[in-house]
Amino acid sequence: MIQKEQIEKLICDEATKAVSIFDAITKGQIVNSFKFDIDSKHFTEDFITHDITQDVNFKEMFDTLREYNDYPALYFFQINQELSKTEVLELIKVNDSLKTPAINNYKENNVFLYVGKVTSCAWGRLIQHLGYHKQRKSHGLQVGLWGNKTTKDLKLSFTVIFFEQESRDYLILLEKRLSKKLKPIIGKH
Repeated sequence: MIQKEQIEKLICDEATKAVSIFDAITKGQIVNSFKFDIDSKHFTEDFITHDITQDVNFKEMFDTLREYNDYPALYFFQINQELSKTEVLELIKVNDSLKTPAINNYKENNVFLYVGKVTSCAWGRLIQHLGYHKQRKSHGLQVGLWGNKTTKDLKLSFTVIFFEQESRDYLILLEKRLSKKLKPIIGKH
């Protein structure tokens, strides 16, 4: 049987590891970060069957993200303030057969659409959020299916921050804190 002291030591060891990882992050030890502006005028239903990562309008972004395939990351989507939260939510709800993240309780309009994290393959998660992943049961924003139907042109950006491998299990804490600060339109944390 495991003794109470052994559990306490295990907790202390894990806390020490977490402190070390967060200390490195506070000192700027981030692998890399990128911000991509995504033009919704190029969204098409063809990407459900054709590879969006090879399309001339998106290839450079996906090639860059693939260079960091094995790194954990935090990411967020931003939209233009002029779009009303109500309109965005109505467009997302139109196709209820697709799985979208939960709607939060923040009342104000916000430029932050969603905050998330991945343990690897940020480019694959982006495909899911755009709505063009072959596995249609995955949760995602499905932006490609509604982003060019807004009353005002959608200005969408995707920011991704890559971290060292050791931070993989700890990014959930940063994701939750970032979500509480940024108050995205979609996603309960």
